[in-house]
Amino acid sequence: MARHRTRETRVQRGIARWPLLVLGMVVLIVLGWLGYTWIGGVLQRRAAAQAESCPAGEEAVHVAAAPGIAEAIQQAGNAWNRQRPVVLDHCMHVEVQSIDPQTTFAGLTQTWDDARLGPKPQAWVPDSTVWVNRLIAQNAGLVGAPARGLATSPVLLAVPQPGEQALLGGNGFGWSDLPALTSAPDGWARYGRPEWGRFVVAVPDPAGNAASALALQSTVAGTTAQSTGPVTAQVLDQQPARDLLARLSGAQPARVPATTVGALGALDRVDMPSGAFTAVPVFEVDLYRHNLSKDGTSPTRPLSGVSPGGATPAADFPLLPLAAPWADDAQQRAAQQFRDFLTEPAQQRLFARAGLRVPASAEHPDPSPGIRWAPTAQPLAPADAATTQQLTAAWTAGLRAAVQGR
Repeated sequence: MARHRTRETRVQRGIARWPLLVLGMVVLIVLGWLGYTWIGGVLQRRAAAQAESCPAGEEAVHVAAAPGIAEAIQQAGNAWNRQRPVVLDHCMHVEVQSIDPQTTFAGLTQTWDDARLGPKPQAWVPDSTVWVNRLIAQNAGLVGAPARGLATSPVLLAVPQPGEQALLGGNGFGWSDLPALTSAPDGWARYGRPEWGRFVVAVPDPAGNAASALALQSTVAGTTAQSTGPVTAQVLDQQPARDLLARLSGAQPARVPATTVGALGALDRVDMPSGAFTAVPVFEVDLYRHNLSKDGTSPTRPLSGVSPGGATPAADFPLLPLAAPWADDAQQRAAQQFRDFLTEPAQQRLFARAGLRVPASAEHPDPSPGIRWAPTAQPLAPADAATTQQLTAAWTAGLRAAVQGR
């Protein structure tokens, strides 16, 4: 018997896909919710930790800085603020005000004008320790901690460019040569330009201009056995120092601008040999800023900086933490921490790029018209507060005698 196989068509049934899709979506939703919850918890814990780290809240340290260094300190302050430093349960930050040292000194020792100057500072960075010594002499209770220099800037003689060419091409001179040079009727003859007549150096009031005060100290120190300073009261009491100051003050022009910035502005308009004076002592950084119109003036041409020989007087830009009713413990400690932060290499390079001199960097800003960045000689050791005041008084007396004798 023949067998016949019956072929049956078998239909294979697959599993439906939509339940898998639904399940996948549910899983994704659950994972998303768990991830969102986890991230939110992390952020909440982090925010809580930050809040716990400074439960006393935010607080500012106001820094009054000389214009020559204020911009660089603000840049460094921005870096410090990003670290969110915590001091005595306060989250601290710094705010920098650019104020000339004479104005800050007057505000600290007399009346502070909040409307014009902003909040009272908890730290002060004048251009020179001269100002710190004056503050200590007048009110030592305002000093919260020792000052520390942040950067230096030598004192130069600013002259019109033709004057620089003559000075560099002729015989050199030192600070101690200025009395004889300025009192001679033909001082420029020493540098091959007799037609220019007198070599007139305007010295703005040393009581309000540290560059003037330090230039006078170097002038006096150069005539002593201790030519690098410091000038002392005993030195000023000796006749040679008195005669030197009398000669230099007697050679001053009839009208000397009250400030170094004002003197630079007047010197901008001088065409050799015209003009009431042809030179003025100035910190190197201030001349750099002036030539680039960073000091609020608009020079038509850059002035040149010449470095006299002898011990080099220089600004040291000390940061002084202040102790006062408006400076609480957290602000005083933060000011000291910020002072230490500014001495680190990264911040020191900021100062170098701003036209200041620091040991950590030989960098100088470019362009810098009129500035040679010449190496400096041995630095001048500055006089103490009492001697500085005595020198200023002697200078003022010499000016008064010169006016009466005219």
